[in-house]
Amino acid sequence: MKLDNRTPLAAMAFPMVDLAGDPFVTVIAKGVFGVKKGEPLRLPPSPSCIRTASVPWEAEKPSSLRYEDDLAPFKTCTDIIVNGTAYAPGGQRAPAWRAGVRVGAVRKYMTVTGPRAWVHAPLLGWSLTPIVPVHRVPLRYELAFGGDGFEANPVGVGYCDPRTADTSQLVAAPQLLPEDGRPPVFGETYPVEGLGAIARTWQPRRARAGTFGEAWATQEGRRLPEDFEGTYWNAAHPELCADTFLRGDEEVTLTALHPEHAELAFRLPSLLVAAGAVHGSGFRHASPARLDTVVIDADELRVELSWRFALPLFKGGVESVHIAMRAGAIGGGA
Repeated sequence: MKLDNRTPLAAMAFPMVDLAGDPFVTVIAKGVFGVKKGEPLRLPPSPSCIRTASVPWEAEKPSSLRYEDDLAPFKTCTDIIVNGTAYAPGGQRAPAWRAGVRVGAVRKYMTVTGPRAWVHAPLLGWSLTPIVPVHRVPLRYELAFGGDGFEANPVGVGYCDPRTADTSQLVAAPQLLPEDGRPPVFGETYPVEGLGAIARTWQPRRARAGTFGEAWATQEGRRLPEDFEGTYWNAAHPELCADTFLRGDEEVTLTALHPEHAELAFRLPSLLVAAGAVHGSGFRHASPARLDTVVIDADELRVELSWRFALPLFKGGVESVHIAMRAGAIGGGA
């Protein structure tokens, strides 16, 4: 299959089958744009690349994801994923502050805190120590509620059984809290807060892959399980999955995610990306792309945008796939 990419975006095409077992071709186009306050987003001179493997924050131990691979065959809505650091207001140490992101109508804010822990005292039980003021807090799930055995975030902190907890040891408390800042309670489940990608092996995402039992293993063609949910392919925190697909040109505001700007605002580029296929039978088919992944790397001041489309794969296969792009107005920052 020939890939004719007439855009400055990186591109890839690969075959897949849907829930009914019908084949199709997924086409991905991706660009990495630089962010400068008050300027339009721009593609760098060097080409982007399609990420074929996920990248964890730590390679030597269990870790949350920095980047998920780009190989989802489709998504049900736009994922908004943010990597970065929360910076205390005014560059001064603070015990807690508000940080988050807004992209168009989608918003998610958290209260971030300095470190604290639960300590046990005879007769009094477990209580939280005072928060240690800090300049910055990395936005990683390692600092959100979770821990070993907690399937929604096995790399987090604060999850434990109060009946078996070692009373001679401190238990680290989560530093990424809901926007209202309510404190966690020892031994009770607490929301997993974050802006980054959620691994496919974590719950509840893993359950959406469906049931891979004996019936699936013995079926012909190895289709997706009947109870597979398309939302499995979405990697963003549930609050950062848009209701539908972004169109481009949405305003983005990062709050407390830059050391010099309390708010950093810019607009996504307005681009129309489309793909067409020439089938072996001579049939031609074209489809507009959907902007289904926005990855904002606030520390690196760059934005990854991925467009994806599915083309039907008829008998005779696909001879060539053609990708084109038309630029609309690109807004500036604020």
